[in-house]
Amino acid sequence: MNTGVIGIGTVLSKSLSFLVIPICTFLLSPVDFGRFDLAVTYLGLMVPLVTLQLEQAIFRFVFDNRQSGAPYFAVAITLVGGISLLMGAGVFLVSHFVFR
Repeated sequence: MNTGVIGIGTVLSKSLSFLVIPICTFLLSPVDFGRFDLAVTYLGLMVPLVTLQLEQAIFRFVFDNRQSGAPYFAVAITLVGGISLLMGAGVFLVSHFVFR
């Protein structure tokens, strides 16, 4: 059961990125696509730092204990949302000055 849930999530996320590439290459120039790819790579490296891997910890805790995970999900969403807003504001400010 747990392996199936993780497998479906992995396949869906990889499929979505596979479908987005033709759209991006059609709409963006090669230089813009290179910047987009670089930004996606950096974001992929930053996601574990921003989310603190809370989603995996809560997922594992809820499946191991079989208790109601609602309070844990609420705390994780609040933490990740707050950290994401702060990181997003920082990225926006940096990109504003770098890509003038």
